[in-house]
Amino acid sequence: MCGNGIRCFAKYVYDHKLAADTQLKVETMAGTKTLKLNVRAGKTETVRVDMGQPRLRRSELPMRGEDSEKVVGESLKADGHKFDITTVSMGNPHVVIFLDNLETFDVARFGPQIETHKAFPQRTNVQFVQSRNNSEIILRTWERGAGVTLACGTGACAAAVASALNGKTGKRANVHLAGGDLGQRDGAGQRPAGHRHAHPTLNDLGINHKLPESDFLSGKKTRQESRDSATPPPPGSAHEESVGYRRASLPYASNRAKESIII
Repeated sequence: MCGNGIRCFAKYVYDHKLAADTQLKVETMAGTKTLKLNVRAGKTETVRVDMGQPRLRRSELPMRGEDSEKVVGESLKADGHKFDITTVSMGNPHVVIFLDNLETFDVARFGPQIETHKAFPQRTNVQFVQSRNNSEIILRTWERGAGVTLACGTGACAAAVASALNGKTGKRANVHLAGGDLGQRDGAGQRPAGHRHAHPTLNDLGINHKLPESDFLSGKKTRQESRDSATPPPPGSAHEESVGYRRASLPYASNRAKESIII
């Protein structure tokens, strides 16, 4: 499952007139995902997808060893170093590691060592996180089978979940990635009507890309702006930009991860 990839897929399908409905259901290896498209002048401007619940059990990653409800702060040795890891599955596996200084850390050295570690029979994505304070984290990603990437949608979700589980962040946090920033706010008490979960802690992550699509394709670094509103800005408003708005709802306080994640 790829959070960014499925949103790109939805835009392609609609913009190329392969589908006429602004709500799509897409079958993935992580289950059927529902996508909602915001369209203007026949073109998709934003896509929202429910990523489902993060899974924390060892066997759901999967990770070898005696099964447990979650893996938080467990020691793992790789290339002569010991790391404390937290694992989160977003339909694909993520190992999250907290570091004191990402700037001097060799992601390209340790990323593949952890990805292919014998503890992970299906290999794993690796998220290296530095906590700036209780409201900011820095994220660098080693993607399974791809290497170092500028950003990862499911990885950002996994890092935010792991940060909450480890008490690294409070109810507000910004996630800084090589490809841009994610702003996170507490959305408790602002769930949409008919929301099926009773758990009160629901967080919203919002980013607003500032560059046109041609700049994304050319690989230029994006500048992203966090949102404070509980709902996406309306089409045509001063806050709506040409590329799109993404929001993720995260289970901030719950170790059981009862809430769905929406990006």
